[in-house]
Amino acid sequence: MVTTNCQEIAGVSCTVPLTGNSLDELKKNVFAHAQKDHKDMLAKMSPADQAKIPQQIEAIWKKKTAGAPAH
Repeated sequence: MVTTNCQEIAGVSCTVPLTGNSLDELKKNVFAHAQKDHKDMLAKMSPADQAKIPQQIEAIWKKKTAGAPAH
């Protein structure tokens, strides 16, 4: 399982823990949280900035699972 937060993903001051047992689950949980708690911020972001979010999540996933034992 990987845990992250909005501060780690996008540099905003939100430290709500967001977890996932897979990359897809983590992305799903991050986007559900963002739609619920940061809808105004998402609406102000450019499409290019919004496109960076999945890339950031993937980078965090890779960093935190590097060297982890395979299940």
